[in-house]
Amino acid sequence: MQQCRRTRLQRCRLAIAESLLLFKLVVMAGLALWLTLGTFNNLSAFSAGVASLGNLMGMRLLDQEPAIRTPLLARRVTSPV
Repeated sequence: MQQCRRTRLQRCRLAIAESLLLFKLVVMAGLALWLTLGTFNNLSAFSAGVASLGNLMGMRLLDQEPAIRTPLLARRVTSPV
């Protein structure tokens, strides 16, 4: 009887360890897929990202009609250096 309980407990511990390992593998695979997609997106659309960042740093959207005058325009970056 004692032997039966011990083996059942060992099997239960083994099942928990296997399920945790499976969970970790699924999470790591999902993270790897997400990072791969992000890297592919950044490599394929690099020029669009650079143009968007340039528009953001130059605050060009504030100059469009109707122009918004704000003290923050003093912080605009106009040179790429």
